[in-house]
Amino acid sequence: MSAYSSASDQDSIYSSPGPQDYQVVTASMTSNPRSLSKADKDRLLRSLRSHSINTLPELRRIERIFAVLNAPDTVEPMQTAWIYYVNSNNLLNELRGLTKTYPFSSECLDEAKARVSGSLGGSGNFCWKVLKVVEG
Repeated sequence: MSAYSSASDQDSIYSSPGPQDYQVVTASMTSNPRSLSKADKDRLLRSLRSHSINTLPELRRIERIFAVLNAPDTVEPMQTAWIYYVNSNNLLNELRGLTKTYPFSSECLDEAKARVSGSLGGSGNFCWKVLKVVEG
């Protein structure tokens, strides 16, 4: 404790909670998705709906788990999460991180999103479709 802080400062509403040991997708979920409990499935669905999972690797892990389950109640939250991921510029940020020597253009991604949005058809991974348009 410094000379300028007190014990009450550490419990202030402005204090940082510190590092969290929080993992939405656990190893047991990915190793055996069929044994996923209802509580774990609900937690994954809740995290997709609240957009607390918003990285490509985490979204892919959940998508793989849900593909094994083949449950209809997982389709809409997964699609919505992918659309949010692309439209919130997280895909753009990750692409720029992967292409540091070549700056990835936001205009290229915006054009691909516009082309995919017209032909989305209500199914599929929006992120994958946008990347396929960028590739082509």
